[in-house]
Amino acid sequence: MSTLADLGDMEPCEGTETVSVTRGADGAEGSYAVQCNLVSGDQGKLITSVDVTAPGSAAEPLQLEVTCPKQQDLHIAYEDNAKGDVTVTNKVEGDVVIGLGHGSLELAGARGEKLNLSAPAGRIDVAGLLEGDVSLLSRDGLYVQKMNSPTAQARTEGPLRAQAIYAARVDLEAGAELDVDSVHGDAYISAGGTLRIGGITGSARQLTSGGDADVHIDVVDAGAGAMRIDAGGDLKLSLADELTRPPQHLTLEATQREGAPDIENVQLLEPPSPCVDAEGYVVHRGKMTSTDGGSGDGAPARVDGKGKIDIEGAAAQRLDAFFSDRSAGRAAADEGAPTLNVRAESVGVEVLSWKDRVYRNFKAKREPCSA
Repeated sequence: MSTLADLGDMEPCEGTETVSVTRGADGAEGSYAVQCNLVSGDQGKLITSVDVTAPGSAAEPLQLEVTCPKQQDLHIAYEDNAKGDVTVTNKVEGDVVIGLGHGSLELAGARGEKLNLSAPAGRIDVAGLLEGDVSLLSRDGLYVQKMNSPTAQARTEGPLRAQAIYAARVDLEAGAELDVDSVHGDAYISAGGTLRIGGITGSARQLTSGGDADVHIDVVDAGAGAMRIDAGGDLKLSLADELTRPPQHLTLEATQREGAPDIENVQLLEPPSPCVDAEGYVVHRGKMTSTDGGSGDGAPARVDGKGKIDIEGAAAQRLDAFFSDRSAGRAAADEGAPTLNVRAESVGVEVLSWKDRVYRNFKAKREPCSA
């Protein structure tokens, strides 16, 4: 394994510093030409460009470890079938464009207008935050802690794992399982395997899973319109309690295999009973209903208004009081309410208060006691 490290020791220059590494596997001829250009850009910010080429027969992989000034643009390209991994040890503040032909990429984090990372024959690991217009591509998997982007795009043939994504539009595609703790924005997400979204704030425009899916929706943006979730296996859907009443009173159309358990927390609309389509799926259409005084998963029951706030009294004085006809008020509040279409082998629907959600997350993260 050949290693080139610490580009930060190089002084900014207008020329080119070239390092040739000749190291053939099993004595075979082969070399890499590594060209590092450090040029002073606007306002004194550096532009670092690293090109790795394999002009001869393929040498053994070149491990490139980059330690460079924090505020700079960073461009790294492996060309002509050059092989090797790249590790950027510090967070970069500037545009980052890295393309590898045969290798994987590790990045501490980056903040810039353009963040384009490509490892079509490897994997990408980002330990920190990506801030900017993000585009990620890999074969063997994507692992990102956080993304904050106008548009976030990530595609891999392997698994995809992220902690939090904030973007106006989120496009994610994984050939295997996909697991994201929270998504903020319009979500277009596809997983070849199982799918888990811990929370969506925005809209579930189109979610697709080749296996089972577990999705929680916290908040739906005004004017979100129709949303859709398709699962090749079973779907576990949980919704915030706010989606069971105006102005976000959700209409759910759920399609599941005939003979699957009944769907709870849904008040059916017309027709009064479910119908069966030609493929043997039962279609339910209705409005979401609120939770009762208890809560699932063994959590304590919610307070019923006996404390400082009279819940029942407050409910009687809600915005309906501004309308002479309360039914007309509800109709106005429901206008433009979101709709969600789901299809799976079986559909389970759960409505959670904010305390239920906190309890469930806490319960999921607790580690078992040692013996």
